[in-house]
Amino acid sequence: MAGDLEQNVYLSSYQGKLYEIASTPQRFQPSTGRNGGRTYTLRKSDQ
Repeated sequence: MAGDLEQNVYLSSYQGKLYEIASTPQRFQPSTGRNGGRTYTLRKSDQ
Protein backbone atom coordinates (compact mmCIF):
# COMPACT_ATOMS: atom_id res chain seq x y z
CA MET A 1 0.00 0.00 0.00
CA ALA A 2 1.31 3.47 -0.85
CA GLY A 3 2.62 5.34 2.16
CA ASP A 4 3.79 2.29 4.10
CA LEU A 5 7.43 2.50 5.14
CA GLU A 6 9.81 -0.41 5.37
CA GLN A 7 11.10 -0.69 8.94
CA ASN A 8 14.25 -2.74 8.23
CA VAL A 9 16.34 -1.36 5.37
CA TYR A 10 19.96 -2.50 5.34
CA LEU A 11 21.84 0.26 3.51
CA SER A 12 25.07 -1.73 3.56
CA SER A 13 23.43 -4.12 1.07
CA TYR A 14 23.32 -1.32 -1.50
CA GLN A 15 27.02 -0.37 -1.42
CA GLY A 16 29.35 -0.81 -4.34
CA LYS A 17 29.53 -0.10 -8.05
CA LEU A 18 26.23 -0.27 -9.93
CA TYR A 19 26.06 -0.16 -13.71
CA GLU A 20 23.26 1.10 -15.94
CA ILE A 21 22.10 -1.41 -18.52
CA ALA A 22 20.09 1.15 -20.48
CA SER A 23 18.90 4.71 -19.98
CA THR A 24 17.70 7.79 -21.83
CA PRO A 25 20.72 9.93 -22.83
CA GLN A 26 21.19 13.01 -20.65
CA ARG A 27 23.14 16.16 -21.54
CA PHE A 28 25.63 15.63 -18.68
CA GLN A 29 26.59 12.13 -19.82
CA PRO A 30 29.56 11.63 -22.15
CA SER A 31 28.61 11.15 -25.82
CA THR A 32 30.56 7.87 -25.86
CA GLY A 33 27.99 6.32 -23.51
CA ARG A 34 30.75 5.18 -21.15
CA ASN A 35 30.90 5.65 -17.39
CA GLY A 36 27.30 4.56 -17.00
CA GLY A 37 27.81 3.42 -13.44
CA ARG A 38 27.72 4.85 -9.95
CA THR A 39 29.55 3.92 -6.77
CA TYR A 40 27.58 4.05 -3.54
CA THR A 41 29.10 4.13 -0.05
CA LEU A 42 27.80 4.85 3.43
CA ARG A 43 28.58 8.11 5.17
CA LYS A 44 29.66 7.96 8.81
CA SER A 45 26.30 9.46 9.82
CA ASP A 46 24.48 6.54 8.09
CA GLN A 47 26.28 3.76 9.94
